[in-house]
Amino acid sequence: NGFSIMKWGKYTYADQYSVLLNVKGGIRVGVYQSHLCDFAIVKETLIEKEVFTHKGREQIEIALGGIDSSGIITVKIQALTDNVYFYGGAFQAEIEEKNISEVSIAIVCCTYKREKYAYRIVKNVTGDHKNSSNIKLFLVDNGNTIKKDLVESFKVKLIKGKNNGGSGGFARGMIEILQSENKFTHCVLIDDDITLDVRILARLCSLLSILKKEYKNYFIGGAMFRAEFPSIQMEAGTHWN
Repeated sequence: NGFSIMKWGKYTYADQYSVLLNVKGGIRVGVYQSHLCDFAIVKETLIEKEVFTHKGREQIEIALGGIDSSGIITVKIQALTDNVYFYGGAFQAEIEEKNISEVSIAIVCCTYKREKYAYRIVKNVTGDHKNSSNIKLFLVDNGNTIKKDLVESFKVKLIKGKNNGGSGGFARGMIEILQSENKFTHCVLIDDDITLDVRILARLCSLLSILKKEYKNYFIGGAMFRAEFPSIQMEAGTHWN
């Protein structure tokens, strides 16, 4: 749950950052900023404070004023009393309304005779209406084995055709997006065997909606984690030749 203040500071109009915590009980909160220096992680303490809620569940806001936009911000919470409850948290920023754009995302997923994975992707997209209101899935079925009545809805379009491989399937999906009645602002390409958390797409929408003008046409690459070791990041951008 680290917050890359370096990327949000460089690429977006976000400003005046703060941490929001929904808690009940007594806690010690630590906010830290980590940098990479000569292949070693250097961790700096920004804030350490004790907080006690007196009216049950409360929302605590911790302003992060006066910090430079570099590295990653992380938060640590330690219970100081019995019956401490942590309901969730978020990083927050201030953005002028004129710098916020409308965003709608079309996802292209290409699959070939891997029904189990395809149905899981569909379930993830359609099962979280809160975080997928402006998202639609274009599922390209190269093997013609996906049952239309099990997947197609107002949030999912099933595309059947001959097997043109992965690149052909993704190209077909993007063509369908361009010919769609809906006008999408962005397209996301995903494999069928990934673990898709729709909340990540909601965060992507937030990022895209406040991009600075000079970065509007940039591509965004995803990081890769292994399902068996979800705390280890395997890849974050690739350079070839």
